[in-house]
Amino acid sequence: MYSKVYSVSCPSDKAEALMAYYDSETAKTVRESDHHVSHQMIEVEAGSYLLVSNYKDQQAADDAQTLVQKMITPLVERFGMRLEIIGAGETIREIS
Repeated sequence: MYSKVYSVSCPSDKAEALMAYYDSETAKTVRESDHHVSHQMIEVEAGSYLLVSNYKDQQAADDAQTLVQKMITPLVERFGMRLEIIGAGETIREIS
């Protein structure tokens, strides 16, 4: 598995609407993706999140770039979301 960790932020007054859109639209796209394994969204504070995006492997992460851009564009335009990759790499341990 290959993972990317993102810093996600938006104006705090748009955070609830952003998460509602994420839950209804983005989650559906991730579930239907042939590339993604899962997403975990961690709320740091209102309007500030960490997102862990897990892919089958690095090639799947690379292949998902067009899909990811399509998912991000409405979030940026509607909610002023900012997304920054903090790090990426092979997942070497998973405990669940």
